[in-house]
Amino acid sequence: MPQHLAPEVGAIGGVQVDGEDAFAREPDVTKPSDPAQLSAQLFSAFEALIKEADNAKFTARGIPVTKAVETLLGIDLTADQVKHAWEAFKAPK
Repeated sequence: MPQHLAPEVGAIGGVQVDGEDAFAREPDVTKPSDPAQLSAQLFSAFEALIKEADNAKFTARGIPVTKAVETLLGIDLTADQVKHAWEAFKAPK
C-alpha cells in the first residue's frame, strides 16, 4: 500500500495483509472517567472530522467511523459510544 494512504486506511480500520499493524498507536491517553469530559472530547473530534470533510471517515448514515475518532483521540471507543455521542452532538441545542 502506498505510504500516503496509510493514515486514511488506518482510520477506517484497515490493516496490512502481511500481519503487521502499520496503524498501531501507543495507548498514551486514558479515557476520561467523567462522562462530560468524554463528551467534550468526542465533540471536539467530531468538529475536526467535519472540517476535514473526508467522506471515508463517515459511515453511509453520516456517523463518524469509530476508528477515525479513536485515532484522533488516542483512546479506545465502542461504536455505540460514538453513535450516542454523535446523536447528542447533532441534537438541536
